[in-house]
Amino acid sequence: MTLDPGVYDFPTSNAVLSTTLTLNGTSNPSGQFIFQIHTTFGTSATTSKVVLIGGAQISNVFFIVGSSATIAAGSEIQGNVLAYTSIAVGSAANVNGTLGALNGAVTLIDNGIVA
Repeated sequence: MTLDPGVYDFPTSNAVLSTTLTLNGTSNPSGQFIFQIHTTFGTSATTSKVVLIGGAQISNVFFIVGSSATIAAGSEIQGNVLAYTSIAVGSAANVNGTLGALNGAVTLIDNGIVA
């Protein structure tokens, strides 16, 4: 799936990324990609990737999670994950961005983090 800058809302269900999500900044390279996830956010293994093209910038990508986030082992995420409760990052997952949890821990296991 390829998305342009905008606000994307997941009000009633968990959001699970199981393939490649491509964020395309061609129409507006300084545009923001905001994913409002009211419950939990997760990825489902090595096929889960967030890819930026067309000038999209990591500093403009936000996954705002109403509960907890789980980034599965081997996943590749580009962007900033802000969770209300906690964030768990599986072994060998790579994050190019920041991770922040308001009321709990950010748990890392053998991860590559670039901020």
